[in-house]
Amino acid sequence: MALIIPYKPHLADLIARELMALDILTILILIHKSYPRQEIESFIFKALTGEVLDKKAKKQIEAMLGS
Repeated sequence: MALIIPYKPHLADLIARELMALDILTILILIHKSYPRQEIESFIFKALTGEVLDKKAKKQIEAMLGS
């Protein structure tokens, strides 16, 4: 990220949103594995079908869900 921001400052918000979303989703997946809740599942599904995460991030989340 530090390499991209100086040359593409307009991408800073997008990159920050994606990183925060990944952190939040990682925590939610860990919680969901111990305490399955429909609300958490719904949030994860919305994140996977939304536009904030790129393909690589979506695959990472799907892999965490599978393990």
